[in-house]
Amino acid sequence: TVVSYLLLERRVRLAALAPRVTAIGAALATAAVLGAMLVVPVQRGFLEADTATLEAASIDTGLPVEPLTRATITTVAPATGPSASTGPISTGPISSEPITTDATTTTTLGEVVLPLPAVPNRPVRILVVGDSTAFYVGQGMAAWAVANPQHAQASLLWCQGCGFILDGTITSFDAAPFVETSRRVVLTDLPQTIQRVHPDVVVLMTTIDDVADRAWDMAEGTLTPRDPRFRERMRTQYASLTASVLAAGASGVVWVVPPVPTSYFDTADLGEHDRYRIQHDVIREVAADAAASGGSVVVCDVDRWMTQAGHDTDTAWRPDGTHLNEESARWLADRWLGPWLVNAATGAATTVAP
Repeated sequence: TVVSYLLLERRVRLAALAPRVTAIGAALATAAVLGAMLVVPVQRGFLEADTATLEAASIDTGLPVEPLTRATITTVAPATGPSASTGPISTGPISSEPITTDATTTTTLGEVVLPLPAVPNRPVRILVVGDSTAFYVGQGMAAWAVANPQHAQASLLWCQGCGFILDGTITSFDAAPFVETSRRVVLTDLPQTIQRVHPDVVVLMTTIDDVADRAWDMAEGTLTPRDPRFRERMRTQYASLTASVLAAGASGVVWVVPPVPTSYFDTADLGEHDRYRIQHDVIREVAADAAASGGSVVVCDVDRWMTQAGHDTDTAWRPDGTHLNEESARWLADRWLGPWLVNAATGAATTVAP
């Protein structure tokens, strides 16, 4: 500080510069700063919202909500790529009426790329709900909706560490700061938001918190997702959440199978991939049971899409191994997820096959 004062600040203060020189210098400095702002993209901090995009994409509650009409069938068949032998991912359309499919996808470097669907009779209303991984996916969907306003409007409801298992105590890490917020978001904010915005699709996505070690009873001790009691409680709560979302007025539910984290965690248990596979299986079972009972519920396998595309271990896509960044989230929405959700909402897709 002393050196800076003596060599720089003091000299500037004592310098005798003509007003014209000062004005020219100030103008050049201002031009340089403005030029840099135009060239260098704005970088937001971790979990810092792109409020302008979210506001521009948000569901317009001032418009009348007319029923979505069935889209022209522009659905997808298994892609012919290096992993085509894995077969299609079966899903049901948000509309429960069975339909046939005949269109094909294109692939780029292993990615399944969906074409932009036919424009629906009104924008599909998409509400993304979940934790910080859902936050980035939701922002990507918002950017896609802004670019395709005739196809979709997208709103986001999230909280850091927002899990869908709302009881018991997480023991893998200190989750106390997130627990009450999660309960408020899921039990209060979510039904209120559904009643206010009337979404066609509620996209549910959570990752780490629901696979962490958890204790429900002192006598029972701490359980992991491998324990049948833990697994059954996860299944019960996911089924309850699905039913409550539909009961609140959502037309359909999309459960996201989230990408398995590849991060190094302070608690080694959160790096065990089989925990996430158990969660994925539970998601599929809950969605299948709900659909079999007449509910408009499907599974969107983002984990499989990223694995097929080779992005599952790509640090450019997930710098911390868990969260997409803004660029990769927008790429996902533009290439696949945006069209997938519009197809699902309008009943235009029955299979999506990496």
